[in-house]
Amino acid sequence: AGNPAWEVEWSYFDKKIDCDPTRISDITVSQTNGNALVYDFGYTQMGNFFIEFTAPQGTIIDVAFTEDTLGNRPHIFKRSELMLATRYIAKEGENHFLTFNPYGAKFVQINIKGNKGKPVHIKRTCMINQLYPFEKTGSFECSDPMLNDIWELGYRTLRVCSEDSYTDTPIRERTLYAGDAFPEYAITLATSGDSRLVRRSLELFQDMFKNVFSDTSLFGYRSSLSDFPMLTTLYLEWYLNRTGDIEFIKKVYPAYRNMIIAIDNNKDSLGLIKTSRIFIEWTEMQKNNYSSTAFNAIAAACCYAMARMAVNL
Repeated sequence: AGNPAWEVEWSYFDKKIDCDPTRISDITVSQTNGNALVYDFGYTQMGNFFIEFTAPQGTIIDVAFTEDTLGNRPHIFKRSELMLATRYIAKEGENHFLTFNPYGAKFVQINIKGNKGKPVHIKRTCMINQLYPFEKTGSFECSDPMLNDIWELGYRTLRVCSEDSYTDTPIRERTLYAGDAFPEYAITLATSGDSRLVRRSLELFQDMFKNVFSDTSLFGYRSSLSDFPMLTTLYLEWYLNRTGDIEFIKKVYPAYRNMIIAIDNNKDSLGLIKTSRIFIEWTEMQKNNYSSTAFNAIAAACCYAMARMAVNL
């Protein structure tokens, strides 16, 4: 296939080599027909993967990343459109490979081939975390161990979804989503209280509202995610209440006002906002060309939030 993600997913190995399952470094492999090493990080990590090894020239190292397994091996194509893999071709002797981009992964598979029957010695591997530097100042503890674990899981999830902005997941799209940032900021307030990352995210959102929603004729075309962008006004007000940063509100308010005006211009004869498609509601209900109660309730809440911020301004 030529693509390392495909080649790792489709690779076949006819026997398992006994090794210490706790060893992650100082491993020698020498099978002539290819070798594979699988690493389980215990829970999802986000960072740059590093491998240091000695090998003959031309040895191919394919590294693939995933969050799940299929049978007894990493399921690289759990989402088939993702090509979460990278390739390194070795020089003779000492090699040091650090991925240029960070990856999210719970499991990593390393395929080694082209070593011409000569041994390849893996000196060490690691994931160098690349995360926003939250300081955990919040805490939670109760008599139910499961709830305690859930709280910690929430904080770990927040961390791997926090880079130079909030992201929707550490693995799938790794992009800034208006709907996802809402609970992420809520978790941030409960665990850290650091509002700098949501400020940056809100600043990025306002660029979209300023350039797209100012032309209200585009609203119908852009409305498939229109309920998610509306939510940004709610945590914009959370940010103001938390920080008192009125200068930032002054800067971004016009763009958010454009969005609200564009939405308001789509009222029907009953005064309800009708959208070409809503996104937030995943139940079996009418979603196209419809006045949703949930959508209209969010729109009303956004208008109240904008009015309160306008009073502050």
